[in-house]
Amino acid sequence: MQRVYQAATLMDAQLVFDALQSSGIEATINGAYLSGAVGELPTDATPSVWVIDEADVYRAKAVINELLDPESGVLRGEWYCGECGERCAATFQICWNCGAARPA
Repeated sequence: MQRVYQAATLMDAQLVFDALQSSGIEATINGAYLSGAVGELPTDATPSVWVIDEADVYRAKAVINELLDPESGVLRGEWYCGECGERCAATFQICWNCGAARPA
């Protein structure tokens, strides 16, 4: 097994995991339940996506690179709220944190 993606959130990890699975790459998410211990764990204790078969690592990284915005390194389509600065998933039309509309 080899880690191919260190996620900022469980949602990011799940999106990457789903993309790998739909590409036929067997993967797993480690650390999915660590959010309850934030502040007590090291800063890299966020969810991560691991490929089961190391022979799939290069193909997995190619899939992940297609998902990431090359400039920001965040998943494509994500946006930042103009009101509170919260990072929101591409599927949201309003900020989940403050309810502001997605910028045009």
